[in-house]
Amino acid sequence: MTRPCPKTRRSPSSSGAPRRPLRRLKKRQTNRGQSFAKNEHGLTQKQELFCYEFLIDLNATQAAIRADYSERTARSQAQRLLTNADIQARLRTLMHERSQRTQITADAVLEELAAIAFSNLADYAEWGSEMGVNFVRLKPSAELTRKQTGALKSIKHVSKRGKTDEDTLEVTPHDKLSALDKLAKHLNLYGEHGESEGASGFEEMIDQLARLRTQRERGDD
Repeated sequence: MTRPCPKTRRSPSSSGAPRRPLRRLKKRQTNRGQSFAKNEHGLTQKQELFCYEFLIDLNATQAAIRADYSERTARSQAQRLLTNADIQARLRTLMHERSQRTQITADAVLEELAAIAFSNLADYAEWGSEMGVNFVRLKPSAELTRKQTGALKSIKHVSKRGKTDEDTLEVTPHDKLSALDKLAKHLNLYGEHGESEGASGFEEMIDQLARLRTQRERGDD
């Protein structure tokens, strides 16, 4: 009696269709290994890219998206990345290197913002009444400090000719509220929903801005 031959199974390593998914799997594993490889700073390729993207606009969520993190979870990813000690160290290094290249320091930027934020109309003009006549007089530019003039956006001479000729100066200061808002954000005065971060953040802001205002009032350049 003849017995039927059992069916032989094709080995996955034999020629045929099964090889393709195996090759794709190996490629996927290789890419995964590359993405998690760390550089000399202890960061993966995506983490290093995040650091460079963050320096563009200091927007952590957008930096995470541009660094190829999921847009759906970019906000939480960004928060996690900014708490990573290696990333914090890398950001400090990159910011220091940029400061050396441009010769622009954080203190210099804060001083310019403080000059605008704490500018006062009395720095540029005096007004009152003399013999029943109201007046407004601009102070000569020679009496203004460099920081006081730096808080001005523009000065324009306007001439009007008619029955009565008029020559006036229009002085436009920079936006004080915008400068204050930038200072508050830089010093972490605002919380996630626009609320105060607490006493420590507020006290730090007061200390730094008080120091900058004292320097400005002394006329330090």
